[in-house]
Amino acid sequence: MFSNFWSTMDWDQRKIYVVSLADMVDVKRKMSDSKRRQYPVKYHLKKGDTKLQVCKNMFLSTLTLCEWAVQNWLKKDEDGMVPAKDRSMHASNELVNREASRKCEKFF
Repeated sequence: MFSNFWSTMDWDQRKIYVVSLADMVDVKRKMSDSKRRQYPVKYHLKKGDTKLQVCKNMFLSTLTLCEWAVQNWLKKDEDGMVPAKDRSMHASNELVNREASRKCEKFF
């Protein structure tokens, strides 16, 4: 799964793949502390055609992603699809990707 994710997919495909495996769920009870996680997520990995729910650490470790990247991609998700990047924004996206990599390094 790791090899397929990193060697055969481009960034847009990776985002779509992750969004298809991570589901934001409704908050049952809101916390008064604003620093608490606002978007609980259920993580899944595929085994054949079946999606199996896994813990956050298993999901992030399998794909070597950080929670920040997954949360960011999910927030930008619209109708189940992550918008393709605008070619005119390429330089800006490179900067965002570098910043995401720095944040992820703290995770691993």
